Amino acid sequence: MVAAVAVVASLVCLLLSTLYYIREVMVSLSSVHDEARDPLFMDLGSPPEAGGRDAL
Repeated sequence: MVAAVAVVASLVCLLLSTLYYIREVMVSLSSVHDEARDPLFMDLGSPPEAGGRDAL
């Protein structure tokens, strides 16, 4: 009887952790989708000039 309760409890925990993981993946994918749509995301400005040092 105790073993059956332990198996059921572990399966419930496995199901809940799977649902939590799926929810986290969906949030991450929606964040990536939003960032890809935003043209100003990770805009680092113009690239640095190639060449020598700045004259001071």
